[in-house]
Amino acid sequence: MAEAQVLSLIDAIGHLNDTSTRQRFYADAVADLGRRGWLTTDDTGQRLVAGTATYTPASADAIDVIGVVYGDRHLPEVSVMELLATDLDWRDRRGDPIAYTFEDETTQTFRVFPVPDAVAATQTTGDPNRLMIFHTERRANVPEYLEWPVVFDALARELAYPSTHQDLAVSALCQQFADLFYRLVGDMPPR
Repeated sequence: MAEAQVLSLIDAIGHLNDTSTRQRFYADAVADLGRRGWLTTDDTGQRLVAGTATYTPASADAIDVIGVVYGDRHLPEVSVMELLATDLDWRDRRGDPIAYTFEDETTQTFRVFPVPDAVAATQTTGDPNRLMIFHTERRANVPEYLEWPVVFDALARELAYPSTHQDLAVSALCQQFADLFYRLVGDMPPR
């Protein structure tokens, strides 16, 4: 459902006199869904560049990287400590990537190990020169099955906000409805 329709539902249920903040609370609820893994997608893929170790999802709406595929192989996420236990000079090693890490990098930027030394010349099941990045994201519109949880989540935020229509009891009730609907559509991710 489009954002405007969900906002109309919020207005219809909430009967709020001040609707100036409802869009912000809607956006906050949807952003939290992305951070909690409810809104996931895959990148169209990125070309592997020889000598380049760090990569970032192409989408500006990406929140967290949750998986990386190189060619036809899923790369495991490893820690810097694991890489150091494998090879003290892990940052300088060259070859086909076998893992990736986030430590010492920004939230959305990850480093592949080892650093790609050349671009493959042959085609296998997957494109050997491409990284497919799976990530959570921000979206303006939510899938239909998440409309009601988002409506009540946004209402709970709106009614908890210090304003002329603040009502903490109704806010808590709306949050309980949101949690119930989240559980009905799947396991509720932790907050």
